[in-house]
Amino acid sequence: DTTLGAILIPGNLNATISLRSKNILYGDMYMKKFKGDLLIHDRVMNLHELNAKTDMGSARLNALYVAPDVNNLKFSFDMGLTDIQVGKFIKMIPQIDSIMPLLNSVDGLINADLAATANLDSTMNILMPSLKAAVKLEGQDLIFMDAQTFKKVARMLLFKNKDRNVIDKMTVELLVDNSQM
Repeated sequence: DTTLGAILIPGNLNATISLRSKNILYGDMYMKKFKGDLLIHDRVMNLHELNAKTDMGSARLNALYVAPDVNNLKFSFDMGLTDIQVGKFIKMIPQIDSIMPLLNSVDGLINADLAATANLDSTMNILMPSLKAAVKLEGQDLIFMDAQTFKKVARMLLFKNKDRNVIDKMTVELLVDNSQM
């Protein structure tokens, strides 16, 4: 049976594990200088201050999994990515394309901060009505790869220089709550 079930953390388990590695290959992502802590206490698992340098940029992650029983599961995380190529970010989080389709027309390095909390069902799927999330993307000197899209955006946003296909600075923030963005 390949059905996932809830991972329950025993109430009598308390642990602090330091995680350190010079090199890690996870799927197709290569990480170096990986470090952080795994904390387990009172049916809660905390990935604390995981940091790594990757082939995509620098990454930081904090995550919390609360599992007092199979009917009361919660997950939250806070992730930061620094100097990540726009295309690699979209590949990592493909759902962002439907929220911000203009990102497909842009190239360059961005910084991303993502945070979310959600309840999980007994098979560890996110219960979407409970999802609360915040996303912040920042970039400088981003280049429009499609001239037609640039002209359309430059006209709509009243760019001063309609011949230069560079976004000097961009910040996008969004919130998700009560199934609304």
